[in-house]
Amino acid sequence: MVPFRFLLLFFFLGAAVAESPQTFLQTMTQNVAASAFASDHLYCDSWRFSVETNNARFWRTVPFRCREFVHEYMSGARYASDTDIVVDESLAFARSVQIADDGNDAWIFDVDETLLSNVPYYAINGFGWVYLHREDSDMGKPAVVFKSERRAELEAQGFRIVASSGDQWSDLLGFPMARRSFKLPNPMYYID
Repeated sequence: MVPFRFLLLFFFLGAAVAESPQTFLQTMTQNVAASAFASDHLYCDSWRFSVETNNARFWRTVPFRCREFVHEYMSGARYASDTDIVVDESLAFARSVQIADDGNDAWIFDVDETLLSNVPYYAINGFGWVYLHREDSDMGKPAVVFKSERRAELEAQGFRIVASSGDQWSDLLGFPMARRSFKLPNPMYYID
């Protein structure tokens, strides 16, 4: 016995196709396209989250299916909003810091993608830029080790690292650490 709901669905589906097959096919095609877009959008947003949380390791390029998503993210309101939230939190923390009179309180800033933006470069190159492995420029050391050693040198000179801001976890992790760290968004590349 065929369930009543199935027959009813079949009847309405048959009526829709008989009445306007071209409209029915257009609707079905649009639904499939929308579903694929939603699927890619969801996947790419999850991929971006994985990059930001340092879970996506050893990737070489933005996945091809995510290039448009990354383009929209980096040049749209969401990237600006994500960055603004970090900036607002940083400013609130800066206002709360009691600065000593000795001039030894320090806030460490990364340069690229923190103080300077490479978004125009990414736009020219299609937002599919690659993973960077900058060991050679860090004297053969992983970036987190190299940057930790630089922070240790500053502390040895009497500086107190009040805060640090960067787009890579290697800008913020390791020892010594700042009293407070601020991670800016960057789904374009990862430096270990």
